Amino acid sequence: PGGFLGDAYDWRAGVGPRRERKAIVAQPSSGEKGKPLFGTDELAQFAGATGSGLMLQVNLGTGNPSLAADWVRHMKERHGGGPQVGWWELGNELYHKGDASGVSLPPEAYADKFLATARAMRAVAPGLRLGAIAMENYPTFPFNSYPGWNEKVLRRAGGEIDFLAVHNAYFPVGPDDGADPKGVYRALLASPRLVEENLRTVAGQIDRHAPPGRAGRIDIAVTEWAPLFHVN
Repeated sequence: PGGFLGDAYDWRAGVGPRRERKAIVAQPSSGEKGKPLFGTDELAQFAGATGSGLMLQVNLGTGNPSLAADWVRHMKERHGGGPQVGWWELGNELYHKGDASGVSLPPEAYADKFLATARAMRAVAPGLRLGAIAMENYPTFPFNSYPGWNEKVLRRAGGEIDFLAVHNAYFPVGPDDGADPKGVYRALLASPRLVEENLRTVAGQIDRHAPPGRAGRIDIAVTEWAPLFHVN
C-alpha cells in the first residue's frame, strides 16, 4: 500500500490463501485491524489484467532491508513473467514527526536505512529504480519536521537514488475548519504556481547536493497529489 500504512506494512501478511491470512493493524494509531485480502499477488493480477506497470512502496519505518529484498525476490520468482515493478519508493513520509505510521526518522538515519535497503534489493534485481522520499516545506503548514532533509539525504545516499518522491499534496492547507473559504479558493487557484516553484526548488537541490556525476540521473516523481483542505 501507499501512504502511512506502507511504513508499518509487512507484505508477507498479504500473500497466500486468503482464508489463511491473519488480521494486521490497518491504522497504527488506533490499533484497528483488518485482514489484507488484497495483497501483492492480487495487485499483480490486476496490473496484468489492465496492462499496467507497478510501483511499490517499501516499509522503511518498521521494516528492514531483508524484508524488502524478500519482496523483490517474491515478485521476481512469482511474477517474473507478469507486470514488472520497475519503480520502488522507499518509505512514505518519515520526515514527519507526527506521521500516522507511528514512525519518524531523522534524515541521516533515513539515508543510512535507504542505502542498506537499496543494496539488499539490488543484490536480488540489479535493474531496479529506487526512490528516496523528499519534502520541501512551505510556511502555512511545515510538514517536514527536519530542516535540510533533502540536502542531507542527497549528500548521504545520492549514489543509490534514482528519483526523489515528492508529495505535492498539501495545497491549500487549512489548519482548521475556520479557514476563510475565499482564501482557500484563491490558494487552490494559485497552487499550480506553488507546485512549479516546489519542483524547481527540488531540482535545484538535486543539482547542488547530489554526488558528482549523479544529478543528471536523479528524476523527480510526484507520488501524492491532492488538495488538503483541513488537517484534522
